[in-house]
Amino acid sequence: SISTIGPSHNLAGRFVKSACTPMAMSPEPMKKHETNSGHYKKMRDRIGAERGWPPMTRADFDSEIERGSLYVGSPETVARRIATTAKALGISRFHMKYSASALSHEKIMRCIELYGREVIPRVLDLLAR
Repeated sequence: SISTIGPSHNLAGRFVKSACTPMAMSPEPMKKHETNSGHYKKMRDRIGAERGWPPMTRADFDSEIERGSLYVGSPETVARRIATTAKALGISRFHMKYSASALSHEKIMRCIELYGREVIPRVLDLLAR
């Protein structure tokens, strides 16, 4: 995972709150069918079977993007979600989990690039307001 916002501990050695979420980004807005839902569903259903969860539906996936733990979309969309989460939870560290589905190496590298070049600066700007 990749982190942003701040250190995981303060100078007194106390740990600070952090959050981690799967995400995928594209420079252009992503259509729902482009979000790799099939690969995420396989992973989520495998884990869910071990924990007694029902299989994930498309509505579940869409809900996770709209209001849940999946941060999917343009860098601006993802940055807004991270900043909102950071403010609401009072976190000072955020971890991007980019291996939650079977994205290709090329797409993972693009997500990492967008996260570093576009998302982190936007999050820091939004939090400074």
